[in-house]
Amino acid sequence: MATKTSTKRKRKVIRTEHPHITRIPGVRGGEPVIEGSTISVWIIAGLHLKGDTVEDMVGMYPRLSHAKIHDALSYYYDHQTEIDNELAEQEYVHQHPVEFMATHNFKPDERGFFRYHPPTKKVEALETKRAKTAKAKGTRRNGR
Repeated sequence: MATKTSTKRKRKVIRTEHPHITRIPGVRGGEPVIEGSTISVWIIAGLHLKGDTVEDMVGMYPRLSHAKIHDALSYYYDHQTEIDNELAEQEYVHQHPVEFMATHNFKPDERGFFRYHPPTKKVEALETKRAKTAKAKGTRRNGR
């Protein structure tokens, strides 16, 4: 009889001061998520700010308990500036997807899907050199 082994990776879970909110490096960029899910606090906060009730959110995410959603809202109010900044960035991404992808190293693959390509140190050095050169040329042109 064969035994079943799990291939899941163990990830480092960073606990927060809120019992149902964690940060996991590599999951949603390490942003605060509801424990046992990949649902970010900013998603719950955004729904709340648009007028959805906790009951509405439980209906949308039936695996989340009322306690977890209330804790996400509590986390939002304790870290409002951080979460509001994330909400603003998400709003920008939805309104300007092409600009966002172009400035954040997303490139289309052979099928047209955008994939993230992390910059290498060599590419970063080249981009920095190009930026300095372009700035110097602009300065000379304007006579400043």
